[in-house]
Amino acid sequence: MLDSLTSMFGRLDYEATMFDKTAPILQLRPSEGSDEIPCRFSSVAHARQYLDQLAADVFRFRAELLQRASSVSSSSLDVSEDRDWVRDYVTQNIASRRIVHCEEETVLLAELYRLQNNLTLWLFAFRSFTAFSSSLQETSICRVLQLLEIQHFYIFFIAQTYSDRTETACDRFMPLFKHIIGLAGSFVDCDTRSTSSGDDGTNVTTFTLESGISPSLFLIGLKCRDSNLRCHALRLLSENSCQEGMWEGALLAKFMKEVIDIEESYVIENETPKAEEIPEHARLSDVAVTGCDDMPGWGRVVGGVHVNPLGIVLHERAFVI
Repeated sequence: MLDSLTSMFGRLDYEATMFDKTAPILQLRPSEGSDEIPCRFSSVAHARQYLDQLAADVFRFRAELLQRASSVSSSSLDVSEDRDWVRDYVTQNIASRRIVHCEEETVLLAELYRLQNNLTLWLFAFRSFTAFSSSLQETSICRVLQLLEIQHFYIFFIAQTYSDRTETACDRFMPLFKHIIGLAGSFVDCDTRSTSSGDDGTNVTTFTLESGISPSLFLIGLKCRDSNLRCHALRLLSENSCQEGMWEGALLAKFMKEVIDIEESYVIENETPKAEEIPEHARLSDVAVTGCDDMPGWGRVVGGVHVNPLGIVLHERAFVI
């Protein structure tokens, strides 16, 4: 019971950082006291425990980079638009990855390598567990395993791309994008079949305190520049009948559609562009989605492109939700 409560509060703690700039407060560690990833997990709970720890460490690392990025004065950044808190949020997130160079800081680089290595080891231990455990054939257990792998992707991708200098570098993850979309498709289909319908025949929206597949689908929609794949991710996001904490899939899908339209407007001759057809200068490095305070019922998307060592171009769009 103590491990379960620790895991639950730990996930709520680090998930709050998805919507804020602060680091997780709790220091999560496995109950046996070892930080080393085992060769094989003994149970689903064992795998989740280590993934929770790694997620908290990744968000703590992100907070350190954001803190360093905030020390870059506004006067030294060439930003294309007037500043408000949304633009500042996007600017600081881009600066933390494109301007704060991990390779110039020995301690930061060592921590990044540790996180990347441990996330890879986690996947090996997870694969070993699923390959040699004969008790994982039940549908409910399979769904939990699908969810764990999808959740791992979100943390893994963030850690693997911190030292990237271009958005085109994300194209190397195309096979992984396809794999995660396949897992999410199976997860959503199973969830749709098991969800009860209301009196009017519509599906009932469920709720969970923690995020599930939505962050990964949102991330793929942003970082996968193959039009067919990202549209598939968009569809799955909108069809997800579970609101996962603050992640409301159908609403986020509307915002992500605007992000995709902004990027793909640079490719006029092809309605379904492939990744290599989206030029670097059109790829948004980071986005923020919010409502419009002075226009109820309208949404606002602010995205930024890193164009030179200290230059960030911001794109903004308002639309009816």
